[in-house]
Amino acid sequence: EHGPSTAPRRSADNGKLGIWVKNQRAAYHKLNDEANGILPPASDVKKTTAVITQDQIKLLTNIGFQWKIRADHSDVFDNYILQMSEFIKREGHCNPSPKEHPNLGRWVCEMRSRYKRRRKGEKTPLTDRHVERLDEIGFAWEKVRVVDEEERQRKKIEARKRKNEKRKQQRKEAREKKAEEAKLAMLNTLKNSEDAAGEGGDGGGPPKKKRKLSKKAAAAALAKEKAAALAHLKAAKKMKKNGNNDMSVPAIPPNPAALALKEDLTKKLASLKEKETERVKEALGKEDVRGKVEDIRNDIFEA
Repeated sequence: EHGPSTAPRRSADNGKLGIWVKNQRAAYHKLNDEANGILPPASDVKKTTAVITQDQIKLLTNIGFQWKIRADHSDVFDNYILQMSEFIKREGHCNPSPKEHPNLGRWVCEMRSRYKRRRKGEKTPLTDRHVERLDEIGFAWEKVRVVDEEERQRKKIEARKRKNEKRKQQRKEAREKKAEEAKLAMLNTLKNSEDAAGEGGDGGGPPKKKRKLSKKAAAAALAKEKAAALAHLKAAKKMKKNGNNDMSVPAIPPNPAALALKEDLTKKLASLKEKETERVKEALGKEDVRGKVEDIRNDIFEA
């Protein structure tokens, strides 16, 4: 299924088999080194506890067990070299997309990682032959960002479009803000003009609503009107005394507060008369009502 003694160690089905195969090979190489008197460096001692006998080696050899595996995996490497060479000729760069070429992309990343570790002096499976083969096909050891010209132009157009839309939105907001400020200024102007018209009286605005005067204010206004009338009569008498028979003294303009007070008192007097008339009718009946009403009326006028 997997070729001669190449069971994968990461497979769910053959994981244990792969580990067993690895241990058998390690034990075989360890046994041969000990038999030949070869002592490897302490840092390179094979870390295995597996033990193998000559009979076991003979049995495994008879079934075609491979005790040595090519460390460079030439067949796999050559296959990826062929794929990479075709990709470079077709695309013009060494950066296969992980989505479109997942296996080739992982292999490229692994080669570059091994090359970096190799340059630092670390031990890697990357050999001089691998480096030469990759250099022959023009492999780039450093990842170079490849920008497609069409993609670059598309991004440039989209950026310009977003910038223009942002400017249009800013202009629109500025116009709306300016219109709102002009509207508020106009409303403030109208309000100020209305206030000025109301304070100035006949300023061309709507007539100011009459304020109802209190009794104290009405009495003061009535006293003021009475004083003005007395002053008017005194002036007329003085003119007559001096021989001026022309009595055409300018009439005193009516006081709005006195007129309002007079109208209010008249209404109250009429209401009071009606109430007293009804009360007298109920108390005395129809006889002598007229006389009683006259007496009440006189009492009211005297009051």
